[in-house]
Formats: sequence, structure tokens, C-alpha cells
Amino acid sequence: MPQKKPLPPTYRKRLLEELDTIERDYLAVLEASEIQYVNPNRSSDSVFIVTTANFSFAATGGGAEWGCAP
Repeated sequence: MPQKKPLPPTYRKRLLEELDTIERDYLAVLEASEIQYVNPNRSSDSVFIVTTANFSFAATGGGAEWGCAP
């Protein structure tokens, strides 16, 4: 009697494996980016800035040179 072929992985299993891979890759990028939280509206300031990003990229070379990091 011929052996049966094993069933392929289900869609759910393949999707979960792919999502795990995406999460690992995303976390690696996030850790390498060194994004820092910067709030330009410090409580000691008398000026309130409305139109600015409240994050910046670390100046580790090779990355963006913009931002409002101290």
C-alpha cells in the first residue's frame, strides 16, 4: 500500500509563522534604529510648540540627521 503524503501546513500555521518572522524583523529594525522620545514642550518652557515631531533618530552615523534630540 502506498504511503500517504503528509498534509501541507494549514493556512493558519503558515500565517502565524510568517507573522512571527515579521515581528522578529521589525523588532531588530526597531532596536537598531535607536529612536528616542523627545518632548519639545517641557513644563519649564514658556513656549508651546504644536507642529513638531516628538521623536528623533540617534546620531549613530548612516541615519537621518534631522530631529530635535538634545
